Amino acid sequence: MILGTAGCMAGLVRIIEANDLLSAVNSVAGSFRSVGDVRQLLLERGQLLRLDSAWAPTGLAAVDTAFPKSPVYLVGASLSLVALASIVSREDGLTRNVRTWLLFEEQGELDQDYVAAFARLVERREAIRILDTQRVELLLIDGEVVPRKGKSPLWEEVVNLSKRLIARRGHCIVGVLKRSYSSSIARRLGLQVSDRSLASMALKRGEAVYAGHGVPELQKRGCLEALYKPLRGLPTAVRVEMCGCDPLTVLSWLARAAGPSGLPWPVDLVDTLAKREASKVSTVEAMLLSKLARRELQHMAYTANPQETMRRRRETQ
Repeated sequence: MILGTAGCMAGLVRIIEANDLLSAVNSVAGSFRSVGDVRQLLLERGQLLRLDSAWAPTGLAAVDTAFPKSPVYLVGASLSLVALASIVSREDGLTRNVRTWLLFEEQGELDQDYVAAFARLVERREAIRILDTQRVELLLIDGEVVPRKGKSPLWEEVVNLSKRLIARRGHCIVGVLKRSYSSSIARRLGLQVSDRSLASMALKRGEAVYAGHGVPELQKRGCLEALYKPLRGLPTAVRVEMCGCDPLTVLSWLARAAGPSGLPWPVDLVDTLAKREASKVSTVEAMLLSKLARRELQHMAYTANPQETMRRRRETQ
């Protein structure tokens, strides 16, 4: 039973009573629809790009960070962990670099926005370090090339470093947006859908659509927004931002370099490395509890949510 609708930042939310799951799923499935003749519209406007370049970068790098979905809130403190992973791939082999930072706030709640900003900050510093010390043509980063600011003062430095990154000559910088609900390209076509929905339905494997960046400052710097359908992996379109890149050659390589997820294999690799390190926050929590128990302060290291504490204790029994 549909109870009504409610507004949110993304649009209008349908609220469906889900006591009968089959009926609820049927209602949701019926709302999915194709975008009519959008493929023909892309062809007519010359925005559909067939990818066929055999170019490959002589050197490439990828950088990513990971951190828990929320800080670990303990009775006496809160903590989180940021893990950075980077790779550099050249003809002489592939090198990996993994680093970890523990973020700790005593007698308070660690702000997740600060954690996210710190993660982006170390990403940008690592990206600049790689370009300063390695010969790479292509650099892949997670998310927007110039991210939107949060409320933490760290974001200002993140944005400044991001602009320094794309100002460099002789490098192609690609931001891979794993989660994107933007509709900037679709709006230019007069369609009220997300760009990823549009491209996933309209494109065949090995095709792309691109346009000048929707942010005027980045468009002036020659940055582009694009979506392409990978040649293997999941058949959903991948959204990227590109600065200093030739769209045909770089998008063709990205489509060929897809792994099982449909994302470029370097992005999958650094994502796996970073998440593996970030998962160690539970080990840090257990070690902290053990250390404080020796001083009879273990009550300060239990999770602030008693139900969460009991659940974790049951899982370890």
